[in-house]
This record gives sequence, structure tokens and C-alpha cells, in this order.
Amino acid sequence: MKQSGSSPASEESNAVPDKYFNELRKENYENTFQPVEAWLRNIHSKNLNKNSERKFSNMKNYFKVHRIRLAYTFLVLAFSVAACNYPVTQQEIVGDVLTWKVSTDNTNGINKIRSLDWFKNGEYNYNEENISGSKWISYSFVIPKESSGRGSDFKMQLENIEGVKDVKLI
Repeated sequence: MKQSGSSPASEESNAVPDKYFNELRKENYENTFQPVEAWLRNIHSKNLNKNSERKFSNMKNYFKVHRIRLAYTFLVLAFSVAACNYPVTQQEIVGDVLTWKVSTDNTNGINKIRSLDWFKNGEYNYNEENISGSKWISYSFVIPKESSGRGSDFKMQLENIEGVKDVKLI
């Protein structure tokens, strides 16, 4: 709620500040600029020094508190850079590959191949191909490293099945 200026008390309170303002207006302030400027510059330079000291001490405290975390971060970074720049020249034989082809018309041969125990339990891939108008199924069978000595036995079994062509042990 706004006070109205019609009461005698409000007129008195307005008169008092005018008296003080008149006193301030009469005083000469021409020679006070340089000392006030020097005082402000001094305070400003002190604040600059305090801020930089505070920032430095904050960083110092941060490194003290987190030194283990920073050490681990540095080690992980160093190992990552070293691992990315280290050449890999190791080669290891995983196993052998047996490839062969069978005509799609030879259902008897395809069924014999699918009935072989080593074929059922192993990993193989097949593709249907159209070679000179006749359709062929091309098989690739992976022989694991543990049973790579049996690869020649598998090859012999495939060569004994009629209609199997191009049996290769790679």
C-alpha cells in the first residue's frame, strides 16, 4: 500500500533528506578523485592476486585429492596409445578347409554327405551355383585344428561318393 504525502509526518521526513543533500552539494570534491582511484586500483590488484592464488591452490588441492585417479587415467591412456601402435605379426592356424561340389540332380550323393557323422557335427557352408547350365552345390567344411589329421580321411570318404567333384583339402 502506497503512503500518501498529505500527512505532516511525511512532509517532515522529506525535508530532512533535502537538508543533508544540500550539505553534500556544497562540499568540494575536486581533489578526491585521485586518492579514490588509487584506492580502487589497489583493491583491484589485491583481488587479482587473491583469485590467482585461490585458483592455483584449488588446482593443487585437486591434484592432491585425485592423484591416484589421475595416475590410473595416465596409465590407461599410455597403454591405449602403445596398444594401438604395436604391430601384430602373429599367425595361428585355426584349422583346415575341405571343399567339394555335388550336382543338385544327385540327391543320393547329397543324402550320403548329410549322413556322414563328421559333416553333421561340423561347421559347413554351401552355395548353389549355375555352371554351364547345370546346377551345382559347392560345399566348404571347416576342420578344426584338433582334428586336422583326419582331413585326409574325410577327403577319401567324399571321393568314394558318386557325383562328388573337385574335392580339395586347403
